Amino acid sequence: MAAGPWTSRGAAAHKAAHARGAPADAGLAAGLAAPADPGAAVAEVRWALGHSSPGARDALRRLPAPSRAAGRLGELIRAPHLTVAAGG
Repeated sequence: MAAGPWTSRGAAAHKAAHARGAPADAGLAAGLAAPADPGAAVAEVRWALGHSSPGARDALRRLPAPSRAAGRLGELIRAPHLTVAAGG
């Protein structure tokens, strides 16, 4: 069977970006909705991870560390990796 685009490293990295991006986007929205609460964004990311299935958290744990994206969104994209890597 020929390899398809879903088996390439590029496709895996793209899917990893989506897996990390959903909690990060939610965190960004929570931070914008509560500008007086500096912990709102990270709390939302942790909430999303805490409500993920064990399989989803395990999949995130197996992904390589994300690249260094700049800005607040970049910080929130790295937050899930740091949380699940620590066993969260």
